[in-house]
Amino acid sequence: MNNLLIIGICLSAGLLASYIFKWLKIPQVVGHISIGVLLGISGFKLLDLDSIYQLEDLTLIALGFIGMMIGSELRWARLKRVGLSILAITFFETTCAALFVGVATYLFTQHALLSLLLGALAAATAPGGTTTVLQEYRTRGPLTNTLLGVIGADDAFAIVLYTIAFTTGKSWITASTASNMSHILIHVGWDIGLSILIGSLFSALFIMVMKQINDTDARQIFGLGFVFCCTGVAIWLGSSVILANMAMGICISNMRPHQAKPFFQILYKITPPIYIMFFILVGAKLNIFLVSSMGAIGGLYFICRILGKLSGAWIGSVLSRASTQVKQNLGLCLLSQAGVAIGLAISANKELEALSNIYNNPNLFFNNQNIGMVIINVITATTFIFQIIGPMFTKYGLKRAGEIKTNVR
Repeated sequence: MNNLLIIGICLSAGLLASYIFKWLKIPQVVGHISIGVLLGISGFKLLDLDSIYQLEDLTLIALGFIGMMIGSELRWARLKRVGLSILAITFFETTCAALFVGVATYLFTQHALLSLLLGALAAATAPGGTTTVLQEYRTRGPLTNTLLGVIGADDAFAIVLYTIAFTTGKSWITASTASNMSHILIHVGWDIGLSILIGSLFSALFIMVMKQINDTDARQIFGLGFVFCCTGVAIWLGSSVILANMAMGICISNMRPHQAKPFFQILYKITPPIYIMFFILVGAKLNIFLVSSMGAIGGLYFICRILGKLSGAWIGSVLSRASTQVKQNLGLCLLSQAGVAIGLAISANKELEALSNIYNNPNLFFNNQNIGMVIINVITATTFIFQIIGPMFTKYGLKRAGEIKTNVR
């Protein structure tokens, strides 16, 4: 089949899943992922690995829109009461997840490098599924505001933890002292700073031009073009697509909130088919047969990541004196795991395979398997489960906090 026919089938099936899962009172994103699993490598293979690779640009565009939409909601007027709270909560929920998984894995396997990397990967939370639930149920309140800020900062914290963990492990493998903490911090600071710089520059251009555009169609094309350009430049320079677009959205929404509102409203109307394709492609990549074979390490990772996210969000909320709704429910909204974790796992596997060809180091293997493949199997298997339960727990937490209206399914 050609790609246009595949996209048409996916969108039609995704729309049908939306109606069915809405009727079942389950977040629609779960239906889209389920359609992806059914059509992907675990199902009928309509979307095989070649097709998924050819449609990868849709995934990157969706990540750009997710970043932009998160940024558009992070207005200072709304967040000034929870600004410091967001940083505290994000720090504790990421580090606690990393520590819980890392320590438990080490106690079980006695393999330091595997424990270090799995712990770092546990920190990442998928923003896509969470923001889709927020949009679907049109939530508003302190939990929603805090959640938007936390998932916006989460990727940056997770990437920092992973970079530190991998650089430390690489130095240990190569017995090199070249990679010290200052080098790690410079590398991480450059990656994050470059993303913010890209988003800031595009936001300045956006603000300069947008006051001249009053036509609805022109606004749609203009906003769409900027998201595409910001995403393309971020990919070209090797920076974070989500962070770059999020920085653009934050700058625009805070510097010109009233003028930017019509542009963001139009972009919201564009996103549904893009998000449907994004989550179908996420589901298509997942190999559900790995769930039964992920073993004790996978089970340990799954349980400890949940405990780490719940306890870390609670500790951060208590220390930052967040509201009761946030303390009791935020951790439930941070369980989704997808793109960042899988992307970092694949990156780790590639770099570890390259190292294994150079160094005959026993730290690169676990039970005669390259630990890169062990990591990919664990992350892929648990991602399938987290992507299904994550949106449902997010909805439950938001409803318990009273931020979903009772008449909204």
